[in-house]
Amino acid sequence: MTASITASAQDGVAGGAVPPAGPTPDQKASVLLEAMPWLRAYKGATIVIKYGGNAMVNDELKRAFAQDILFLHQVGVRPV
Repeated sequence: MTASITASAQDGVAGGAVPPAGPTPDQKASVLLEAMPWLRAYKGATIVIKYGGNAMVNDELKRAFAQDILFLHQVGVRPV
């Protein structure tokens, strides 16, 4: 099974506002619980991920992208 995912991100914060802190542990748990059916469905599948745009020029977004790819690999999805 092969799936294709396209993701984009915006860099910077409008008006010079302080960016929000990361998600709380409860929020992270909620997201993972919501993602479980998807993770089960695509376990062992190869998925194609488009990497580009602001994620390529912003160091914080590069790091977040790498962490997301590592997570997918750890849960049994094969990102390419």
